[in-house]
Parts: sequence; structure tokens; C-alpha cells
Amino acid sequence: MNLKRLIFLILGFLCLGLGCIGVALPILPTVPFFLATVICFANSSQKLHDWFVSTKLY
Repeated sequence: MNLKRLIFLILGFLCLGLGCIGVALPILPTVPFFLATVICFANSSQKLHDWFVSTKLY
């Protein structure tokens, strides 16, 4: 795995975590973090991208 894919993978999981926290906290926006998750997962792994798009979060 090259460095670019690894960075996008880490950023994707970070944005996913922040988006899930934003569901419970009204101060933290949810949609921008989930959109960033889709972009990061699309650049890192097709399998993760397909999984996230098929969930009810997106």
C-alpha cells in the first residue's frame, strides 16, 4: 500500500468518527464529515467506498 492510499484511509476513518460523533452532538456538523469520508474512501479503497455508500449513514 502506498503512502497516498494510507493517508486517505486514515483521513477517511477520522472523518467517519467525527461524523458519527456529530450525530449525537448538535454543535458538530455531520454532512461535511460524511462527504469527506466518501472522498477519502474512494481514493484509498474501492471496497471501503462501496461499503460506506451502501450503509444507511450515507
